[in-house]
Amino acid sequence: MEYKDYYKILGVEKKDDKDTIKKAYRKLAKKFHPDNNPGNKRAEEKFKEINEAYEVLYDDEKRKRYDTMGMNDFNSAGFDPSSFGQKYSYDFSKGANYSSSNDFSDFFNMFFGDLGMGNMGGDPFRQSSRYSAGTASQQFDSEAFMKVSIEDALAEKEMIVSINEKKVNLKLPKGIRSGQKIKMKGQGQSGGDLYIKIELQDTTTLSLDNDDLIKTVDVYPWQAYFGSVVQVDMPDSTLKVTIPQNIKGGSKIRIREKGYYKKDKTRGDLYIKVNIINPSDLSQKDEQLYKELLNKYS
Repeated sequence: MEYKDYYKILGVEKKDDKDTIKKAYRKLAKKFHPDNNPGNKRAEEKFKEINEAYEVLYDDEKRKRYDTMGMNDFNSAGFDPSSFGQKYSYDFSKGANYSSSNDFSDFFNMFFGDLGMGNMGGDPFRQSSRYSAGTASQQFDSEAFMKVSIEDALAEKEMIVSINEKKVNLKLPKGIRSGQKIKMKGQGQSGGDLYIKIELQDTTTLSLDNDDLIKTVDVYPWQAYFGSVVQVDMPDSTLKVTIPQNIKGGSKIRIREKGYYKKDKTRGDLYIKVNIINPSDLSQKDEQLYKELLNKYS
């Protein structure tokens, strides 16, 4: 089995940092990308080799293992692969170019297969390569991250996002959760798919607690004291909510089945959290009433 000199493949040195490695990778990847070299098998193989080198040298754990091994150790007669945490199990029946888990070499799978794939330099769009049998072109499935407010998710808002300088419509599915992904077919690199990973964010007035929503609603002191009916505007509806008499600030009013969507498309509950506020534009007469109350209860 041939030793892979990943530093030589990328044209970098051991002392170089990750930014230098990324720049070298991008320059070579652009030069040898199959889309720029249609039908060129040598360029395709070189492109695979560049990606393999980058996968190792940009990943801290893989790079540490690689540097610990070294070419001289690998070529020595007494070299023991198991000392690097790997049990060598090459399957000769599958031929010399067999790769156990991906399009990388047997050298990679032998020493780094247990560490997985998918670093690809920590780019905003993390890539994982897909090769189709009998084709020279390579497609990338890409992954991006997007922060979405609870309001937009609840309203199933249709958003316009910019992908590779193109404007694309993205509709948020009902009940989308943090960590879930939206597939944008054909919007990845080189015709692959783009997966947008969603991160839901609370706002100052609306938050998510498992399947339940908590909505903060401002009420005036007299509404809290006497009780009243207030209008609560939600992203997907408008509700009339009864505020009980003598309610205290911070109290919650439960409204069944008006919360967030569950997996079975039913809904959790909505909790109206009462926040008692004072008006900002009191008349002189109103101020006098407040002063009388202050003097009475001080």
